[in-house]
Amino acid sequence: MIVQEFIDFWFKEIEPARWWIKETSFDNQITDKFLVINEVAKQGELVH
Repeated sequence: MIVQEFIDFWFKEIEPARWWIKETSFDNQITDKFLVINEVAKQGELVH
């Protein structure tokens, strides 16, 4: 499930301290990993 993949990444794979730090490489990692999910959601095709 796409939503669970994002939740697992955010809450299990990364440290909470990274949530609040501006870090280009981390931002790029998120973009690379989840851009497709964002595009699907924008088209109204993401059902959870």
